[in-house]
Amino acid sequence: MSEKEHSVDFLMIKLLHVYATKIFHQLSHVNLHPGQMPMLDILYRQEGLSQREICSRLCIKPSTVTVSLQRMEKAALIYRVADAKDKRIQRIYLTDSGKEIHREVEKIRKEVGSVMLQGMTPEEVDHLKKQILQMHENMEKMPGSTEIKDYL
Repeated sequence: MSEKEHSVDFLMIKLLHVYATKIFHQLSHVNLHPGQMPMLDILYRQEGLSQREICSRLCIKPSTVTVSLQRMEKAALIYRVADAKDKRIQRIYLTDSGKEIHREVEKIRKEVGSVMLQGMTPEEVDHLKKQILQMHENMEKMPGSTEIKDYL
């Protein structure tokens, strides 16, 4: 391996790519676009968010959220209800099907995560978590960094 291939950033990108590929392969039978997973997760944790609140929490453009929500609505994963106080605002909720798919996604995440950590002791996993959190904290200090609220 070259020096670049031994760098932490290169190895993290490589790991994230393999991790995502394995999860999406396991989810191939589910009608869920990879970009919809964070929205599904946020809505599972707190239903009734507006599109603007989803944009803010995931730090993504409104147009991206609009397309994803339209796809999720077409797939019967979400439904919208007008806000009781301001009818211009649509509150977004998961359908029973959306909740079931979230449970399946979480099951697959845990399975893939378990495979990823095979051969590591609980102490090594705790140490790895601390290191990752430290890296995240360091990156948040950089100018222009964006925090993804309530997702990580």
